[in-house]
Amino acid sequence: MLKIAICEDIVQDALLLQSMVEEYLSEQSFEGEIAVFETGELFLAAFHSGEYQIAFLDIYLDEMDGMELARKLRMQDEELVIIFLTKSEAHAIESYAVRATHYLPKPAIYSQLCEAMDRCRQKLGEYSRSIEVYSSHSPVKIRLCDILYIETYQRNSVIHTVNDEIKTAMTMDALSELIGGLPFCRCHRSFLINLRKICQIERKEVILTNGARIPIGGVYAEAFRQEYSKLVASLTRVNNAAIATGGSQ
Repeated sequence: MLKIAICEDIVQDALLLQSMVEEYLSEQSFEGEIAVFETGELFLAAFHSGEYQIAFLDIYLDEMDGMELARKLRMQDEELVIIFLTKSEAHAIESYAVRATHYLPKPAIYSQLCEAMDRCRQKLGEYSRSIEVYSSHSPVKIRLCDILYIETYQRNSVIHTVNDEIKTAMTMDALSELIGGLPFCRCHRSFLINLRKICQIERKEVILTNGARIPIGGVYAEAFRQEYSKLVASLTRVNNAAIATGGSQ
């Protein structure tokens, strides 16, 4: 069952969104439970990792705004799918840092809500994708969303995940093919990284969300930066388009 949170301080907007989400769930034959919070503080107090799969956050909440709330939620839960509710595109780039999935214009119309929910379902489906490798002669299943980066190490490869390091005899090329491309990209002959785990890019290094610093190899630098730019731009275009269709004040 999907558990969905709506954090919206305007009662009419919250009720309208709740009604549309309920209609979507009914049409798609999904079982869901929706909780509405009037402030970011109330939502944060009730929140713990894994409690909700989707959160709709109004960016312009009083006191703790939606962007600050998203940062705090993201620190607790890497997999929460976040959708911002807003009339402004001012935060479109900033939203990438908290890995927001969509912007929903206010006031939303049903077709826009459906598009947002479809993207949520796609994102939740990505969390279930996994690969299987052999480590110490035993099969190990690894979710792709848990992988930070892979490095070649003394004829082996080491898969660094959010919780573990898994050594396998598979080559980097074989692992790259098994994973299937984006959002994974080679930034160095010895490193394959998850572009969604990037926190910052410097001139010769990539800093990941866990603080790891990965070198950027000269041969791979241009292609790597292009792929990362495409990923950021694709999210920004979708968010800006979503906002534009909803109009502005």
